Amino acid sequence: VVLLHLPEVSEVAKYSRYDCDFFPISKVNADKQVEQYQQMYDTATAQVNTIKGQVDALKMKLEEARSRQSMLIARARMADAQKNMAKTLGNMDSSSAFNKLDKMEEKIEAKEAQAEAFSDLAGTSNGPDPFAQLESDSAVDAEMARLMAELGQSAPAAPSVDDTTGL
Repeated sequence: VVLLHLPEVSEVAKYSRYDCDFFPISKVNADKQVEQYQQMYDTATAQVNTIKGQVDALKMKLEEARSRQSMLIARARMADAQKNMAKTLGNMDSSSAFNKLDKMEEKIEAKEAQAEAFSDLAGTSNGPDPFAQLESDSAVDAEMARLMAELGQSAPAAPSVDDTTGL
C-alpha cells in the first residue's frame, strides 16, 4: 500500500487533470514501488510458509520424542520389575524351605515318639500292645495246627521266637 501525501481538494481543483507536475511522484515511480512492495510481500509470505513448515516439523519431532520417552519409561519400569522379581526369587532358596520343612517334620516325629514313650511308661498306650499281638499270633497258629491235624496234614513249623531279642 502506497501512502501519498495528497494536497487539499481546493489546490487540486486549480490544476488540470493532465498536469502531473503537481504530484510528488510519478506513475513510473509508483509502479516501481508497487513492484517492490509486491516482492517484499512475496518474500515475507515465503518466509512465513517456511517458518510454518519448520514449526510443523518441530511439532512432529516433539511428539516423536514424547512417544519415545514414554516407551523408554515403560521399558525401564519393566526392567525394574523383572530385577525385583529375580531378587525376590534369588533370596528365596527352595532347598532351604524344604530343609526347614524336613526339620519341622523331624521335630514333630520326635515329639510323637516322646509322647508314645511316656504313654508306654504310664501304661496308657494308645497304640496296639505288642504282647497282645504275639498272643494273638500264637492263638492263630494253634488254631491252624488243630485244623491241619483234623485234615491229616502236618502243621507248618511255627515261627520261633528268640527269647533274648523277642523276635
